[in-house]
Amino acid sequence: KIVDIGCGMNIWKQFYPNIVGIDYEHPKADIIEKWDDDFVERHEEEYECAMSIGAIMFESFATIEHRMRQFIRIIKHGGRGFVTINVARSLGHYTTKQDLFNLLGKERPSTKEISDYCDQIVENLPGVKLLVVDNVIEERYNDFMDGNLRIVFERI
Repeated sequence: KIVDIGCGMNIWKQFYPNIVGIDYEHPKADIIEKWDDDFVERHEEEYECAMSIGAIMFESFATIEHRMRQFIRIIKHGGRGFVTINVARSLGHYTTKQDLFNLLGKERPSTKEISDYCDQIVENLPGVKLLVVDNVIEERYNDFMDGNLRIVFERI
């Protein structure tokens, strides 16, 4: 059983029927509900695998660490997770200057400082074995849908 957080049109369902799509804004989702603390509490360690492609970016950058920890919690031990985040979109559309100041001590951190902060978050994720970390924030810092931070891990 695989969960797709922020599935949108639930496009992967046509190829993999064991995917459960979650999206509170799209009628094609299997579960039309917000992925929040309440959802995580009710579905802790429920899924063998989880993925989120470009969904953990439609909110403040200040929430990314918390969201990653939530993402881990819904996966069974031994299961895998795959997540892509467009950090530029999160910063450009959903993050206040105060959020950035609270996180990094300045309202306008450099791309390198943002990239380094993401590296710290990833390195400190609890209970995971990192399999792939692709941080291309400095090389591809854009507002398009590509995930300039990609992580694949196994929950231990």
